[in-house]
Amino acid sequence: MTTQRKIDLIAKIDELIEASRADLAADTIKLVGIKSVMGVPLPGAPFGEGPKQVLDYVLDLGQKEGFYTVDYHVGVVSIAMKDG
Repeated sequence: MTTQRKIDLIAKIDELIEASRADLAADTIKLVGIKSVMGVPLPGAPFGEGPKQVLDYVLDLGQKEGFYTVDYHVGVVSIAMKDG
């Protein structure tokens, strides 16, 4: 990748972040507000309800943004880009 292409890519990323600043802030506030310390293991929530709420919220965000998402139901999720 050329230096100019890298500069252009960074500029594009900066534009996308700036355009999404309010949504990013709201999502961050929501995530920070979830008490996600380890709790009593439950079915489908081996680390407790709080950590499961965080994982569910992040999966929902990923799906809304068009990412591939997988919940392995063992307290682990994955999110991957679809196109590059």
